[in-house]
Amino acid sequence: MSNFGMGRRIRSRREELGMSLRELARRCDLVPSHLSKIERNVSHEIKTDTLRKLAYHLSVTTDWLVGPYEESLDKESDLAAAGV
Repeated sequence: MSNFGMGRRIRSRREELGMSLRELARRCDLVPSHLSKIERNVSHEIKTDTLRKLAYHLSVTTDWLVGPYEESLDKESDLAAAGV
């Protein structure tokens, strides 16, 4: 994931929309403290359903939330790690 991080993307977009953390949490059926952990990148395991709800209520794609895919510069080590 990029240095910006998914949590910062969520918070930034939520603030752009003028939505409080509690409001977004309510819309996504989350406890506000859990959403706060997501925004602070403390919670690293996010259910797919939660990711979809966040994207929907923030009017973005799940790909945008997750961030750009950055290919490894060392493909040989990736192949070795995969046992190829």
